[in-house]
Amino acid sequence: MVWKLLSGIAAACLGVALYFAYISKNDIRQERDLEKRAKENLAEVKTRKEQASSVLAQKGTQVKNLEADRDKLKKEVVAAEAESKDKIAALDVAKKSLDEKTQMLSAAQKQIDDAGDVSKLVEQVKALEKDKETEDATVAASVAKIAALQEKLGTIQQQTEHLRTVEVNSRKGVIEPTFTAHVAQSFPDWGFAVLNKGNNGGVIANAELDVKRGRNVVAKLKVRNVEQSIAVADVVPGSVRQGYLVRSGDLVVAAPVAAVAPTPAKTPAAGKTPTAAPAPAPGAPAMGAGAADPFGAPAPAAGKPAAADPFGSPAPAPGAPAPAPAPKTEDPFGGAPMATPPAGGAAPPAGTGTKQSPSTADPFGK
Repeated sequence: MVWKLLSGIAAACLGVALYFAYISKNDIRQERDLEKRAKENLAEVKTRKEQASSVLAQKGTQVKNLEADRDKLKKEVVAAEAESKDKIAALDVAKKSLDEKTQMLSAAQKQIDDAGDVSKLVEQVKALEKDKETEDATVAASVAKIAALQEKLGTIQQQTEHLRTVEVNSRKGVIEPTFTAHVAQSFPDWGFAVLNKGNNGGVIANAELDVKRGRNVVAKLKVRNVEQSIAVADVVPGSVRQGYLVRSGDLVVAAPVAAVAPTPAKTPAAGKTPTAAPAPAPGAPAMGAGAADPFGAPAPAAGKPAAADPFGSPAPAPGAPAPAPAPKTEDPFGGAPMATPPAGGAAPPAGTGTKQSPSTADPFGK
């Protein structure tokens, strides 16, 4: 009887051992699956990090190129200013020479009047008049050259200001006011969208955008990653309008920014060029320069619109803020369910917004 009892106990122990071995085998298989997923996620994160580093290097190269262009334009401005000063000095010398020729002509004419009909004095007067005409032509040519240099200087200054504005906008994330794009793919459960434009389309990192449907602004986006032909933008928490979701095909425009009055540029007004002083009549004293200084800084043109302030904060979007879409409960990378919602805000209350089935596709094309 004892050996039967011991045999039963041994069989029971063996069954328990087999049960625990089976459970342990399943746990080990699950752990291996989790490890495999973790390695795949790690490899994908490394790949994205390399892509982000490449984009950052491209941005750095663009900034360096812009800085090189700005320095080149500065050198051209300095050279143009020096050349303009030289031309002004030459014009002053020509004016002095013209005054001297006019005085000599006046003296010769007086001698003719005092001496009477003298052929030699007439010939001298004709020679002086010819010299005066030559000097007048030289002065007119100098004035035209100075006007051309001033126009070139104004163009260079405008280009310099434009490059400076582009550089500031690139660093501050301010996009061109005329920028437009469309939503290529929307992931409302994860709080971001993919745009159909990238670097080639004028998209700038950290730029703030408005999503419009018709005439209504339904949400706000902030650009996170930019590539050559696409860009990824996060939905600004609390910016989604009540009853709306960001959808594929929605129009995306630049968010409005505050405007300030521009600083008037020290360039001559368009269409105005300095004119040469009229040639004095024979025997008349030389005329001085006009009251207006052709090299002074003109007043800014009336009615010129104020430029956008690249350092200003964007204006608030119309309409009351609405809660962001509900978070997705399944990780598209194969990890454990998320305990907190991703970027895009808290889940909206039940019964509000537009119903939409959760996306099961991987947003990165896996």
